[in-house]
Amino acid sequence: MIDLLRYIKDGFRVCSISFCMLLSLSLYSQQNQVISNVIRGSVVGLGWGTGGTSGGFSDRIYFDCSTCMDIGNVYLIGLEYIFFDTTNLEAFEANAVEINGESAWFTTETRISPKLGPNFHGSYPESFAVHIIPFDFQCNGTDFIEFYIPPKDWKSGMINYYLVIECLDASSDPVAYSLVLNTADTDLNMEIPSGQSLELSPYSHTDGVGFSIVGGIMNFMNGDASSVAFNSNYLGKIAGEDLSSFGYYASGVRGHFRYSNGVLEGLDDDTPDLVMDSTDALANVQTMMNGNSFYFSCIHELPPSISGHFTNPVLAGILTYTPVCDTFTVSVPKDTTICYGTQLPLHVEGGVVYEWYPATGLSCSDCPNPVFSADSSMFYTVKIYNNDSCFVSRPLHVTVFPEIDPGNSVITPSVCGTNTGSVVFSAASNFGYTYTLIGGETNYHGQFQNLSAGNHSFYIVDSHGCQSPDTVIFVLEVNPTVADFELSPATGVAPLVIDITNTSQAFTQFEWFLNGSSTGGQPHVVFDSSGVYEIELIVWQNDPSCADTAFHSVLVYDSLIVDLPNIFTPNGDGINDFFEITINQAVKVEIVILNRWGNTVFSYSGSLKVGENPLWYPDNSFSEGVYFYTIYFDSKTESKLVEKQGFVQLVW
Repeated sequence: MIDLLRYIKDGFRVCSISFCMLLSLSLYSQQNQVISNVIRGSVVGLGWGTGGTSGGFSDRIYFDCSTCMDIGNVYLIGLEYIFFDTTNLEAFEANAVEINGESAWFTTETRISPKLGPNFHGSYPESFAVHIIPFDFQCNGTDFIEFYIPPKDWKSGMINYYLVIECLDASSDPVAYSLVLNTADTDLNMEIPSGQSLELSPYSHTDGVGFSIVGGIMNFMNGDASSVAFNSNYLGKIAGEDLSSFGYYASGVRGHFRYSNGVLEGLDDDTPDLVMDSTDALANVQTMMNGNSFYFSCIHELPPSISGHFTNPVLAGILTYTPVCDTFTVSVPKDTTICYGTQLPLHVEGGVVYEWYPATGLSCSDCPNPVFSADSSMFYTVKIYNNDSCFVSRPLHVTVFPEIDPGNSVITPSVCGTNTGSVVFSAASNFGYTYTLIGGETNYHGQFQNLSAGNHSFYIVDSHGCQSPDTVIFVLEVNPTVADFELSPATGVAPLVIDITNTSQAFTQFEWFLNGSSTGGQPHVVFDSSGVYEIELIVWQNDPSCADTAFHSVLVYDSLIVDLPNIFTPNGDGINDFFEITINQAVKVEIVILNRWGNTVFSYSGSLKVGENPLWYPDNSFSEGVYFYTIYFDSKTESKLVEKQGFVQLVW
């Protein structure tokens, strides 16, 4: 067992493979998913890369298709190059990759990993993503497989491709394989630590065991290679351009093979021996097996001088072997696409024990019929055990269309009595949307006019046919009508004539009222008697229910009337005892009473109420006789002070 020395990213410390694998347990825990199967026939792995070449061309991989006329499952693995934080899959979403005339569509929904990386190409960030497509493929009996790459920019889109093909032959021995996919979220390397070794079905220890690496952009052996180890055994370093991709710069290294009847055969420039070297990414690891499990690593080794620039992405590792159990039939759901918020029942047939990975978004992870309810796309593998300890693992990609986003909406209120409201959904998020007003129209622009005030329910259907939940939008009612009028004057002495000016806004109809009684279209402007009069104006437009009302009061006074005594008798008999003033309105007064010699005998400054106001009750020290008074009245009905002078006789 050879001890592997390698550099790891964290400070480029040097460590042994055993120590490094233990160190990486937390880094690589549960990040890879496995597709496995047991068939009768052969398993073939082959691929090609375009590297830094632009698309728009056809090429061939040489393979004797006459040996693979009955094809089972085929998996097409792809590597997406993301340069300067752009995806640029548009070329592949608009034009298919063609393999023997069959179309393979790579989209954001065929990704099974987040972006691997980031790395730096000079000063520009670059990263990668792994894709997988279950592929309907026919070999056509030729000695080659022909592929077509659509036109693309060299620094974007799909750059590496690899086919795993099941060639069925009922007369052959069983063959099993485990396709271990790199679904890591940040690391371009691939490492299955010994503490998380992957399970195998019971296998024949006398037959060959094939192990291959699927890698991309492995440029040079000198300082830019990736080191591969299997079950702690160092296999070698790989880098360069495969024969199948010769001439395509940075096209990467892939192990090409066929495995059948216990024999591993190398294809392209790969040999089934104990080592990997340069563009040979295939090894026969039969003598390195230890129990029914395996682990491996493929690590990009860089000297410290190239710190920060990590490439050599690893897409997958593949193990092929001869199981001691036979094939068994299973049925799993096909890849499917659903709308956001939809629950999807899944059902597996065959086998006796089930393990779904990951468990995210599933109602159960150890049953044959979980219900999917995740709100984003998921790539699952389900491991299905037979009653003889053999198992298969099948992939399932559930694509969830994005949640429909109605975006912001601009709401215009409706004028009272009309249907002048509107709702306009933001144009930024409505591409491909169809908008429906429940009970109303359906359109593509998201603009709804002539709406009444109140609640309106909408739903949106996207270009995939997915329908959003109902969105209830409230259209406010506004009433621009404002009632008001001006009075001049608002108070005065009867008979009072006033001017009334209607200053209301936004109205077409109106009605006047006096003390609650309608006066029609003309207000009351002449008031003959005193009192408080309430004038009311109701105005509206469109509908009387949208009316507004204004009130103003008019205060009308009689002329000032004063009753002054000419004699009073303060003898205590209760009759005419006081000098008192009787008046018809409340006023302020200034009173002075003088005797015959001009001396002040009584004065008062204050207010008088309506009616009788007793003021002076002289005692018997005052002599009988005539007294003179001067009174000033401050009245609201008079424009100036009213002066009253006169004589009053005091009699005992």
